[in-house]
Amino acid sequence: RSSSVAAGSGFVKRAKVASTTVGTNGEVLYKAGDKTGSAYLYIRNLQAADSDIVTVYEATNNDTILKIKGGEFAFLPIDTTSTFHAIVSTGDDIVEYGVFGTDSSSVRYS
Repeated sequence: RSSSVAAGSGFVKRAKVASTTVGTNGEVLYKAGDKTGSAYLYIRNLQAADSDIVTVYEATNNDTILKIKGGEFAFLPIDTTSTFHAIVSTGDDIVEYGVFGTDSSSVRYS
């Protein structure tokens, strides 16, 4: 079985993430409404140690979506009506991420 991913735009970014606690202004990976239709999140933990964990959470309820160890990555569909943040287990770890989909002109990042 095969499938395709439709995306009209996207980006890949590396960021030093300072936040280590869910709900404390983690790195904004995606803002609700930024994409129309489907959207896909790519995230990679650039740290080497298994003990260096990146946690992705949904910002409204602070629900954990996934945790990835050092050297791991994930590519997953996301709910375009939710905002997603990332935190790290050790402050100032570097995370690589991107969101792919069709842009909505109504959302701007600050």
